Amino acid sequence: MEVKICDRFKAHDKLNKRPRGWVEVYSRRRNENFFKLIDKSNLILYTGRTWLLQRALNLPIISGDNAPSLFISWFCVGTGGATTTAPFTPLDPVLTDTSLANEIVINTADTALADGGRKHPFDNVTYEKDPDNNDEYLIATINTTLGYDDANGYYLNEAGLVVSDSNNPEVASVFDLFARCTFSTIEKTNQRELLFIWKLYF
Repeated sequence: MEVKICDRFKAHDKLNKRPRGWVEVYSRRRNENFFKLIDKSNLILYTGRTWLLQRALNLPIISGDNAPSLFISWFCVGTGGATTTAPFTPLDPVLTDTSLANEIVINTADTALADGGRKHPFDNVTYEKDPDNNDEYLIATINTTLGYDDANGYYLNEAGLVVSDSNNPEVASVFDLFARCTFSTIEKTNQRELLFIWKLYF
């Protein structure tokens, strides 16, 4: 079977046919409750959409490629989502992004992390319908917490979901960015936890 890929699409189909996502970021200081800091959309990247198509059809674009066997399994953060002169004005992600602009090492001491401490596992994943929109969508909600020992000393303003060949940090060797979100800069310290709630709408 011959598989072809091209970039043709109509502008009015763009919003209706691509996967959508939404990201919420909550902060909690020690002995306090979480409160919301960020609430904004993400961008499903070209690499992510290309992988998703191959996964759905179980058919690689390039013969022998293992793309259909990969799955969304890791979370990453970085400091390249805004400039130091305008830290509260995020730079929009671009469809052709293949990585975060400046991915950081989250924690080298935690053996649950992969890729030299750069990829963080999810807390949990849940599926739900969307009653706010007459159950028009099925939602996958991915929760990830950066704990008090994670990413300290960094000014975070970008995050991503990563497709990999395994969610076992000792085995995972492929890390392809699925989606990217940029947001106003957040200082991460050992007095603050950050909870990222990433919703994918289908």
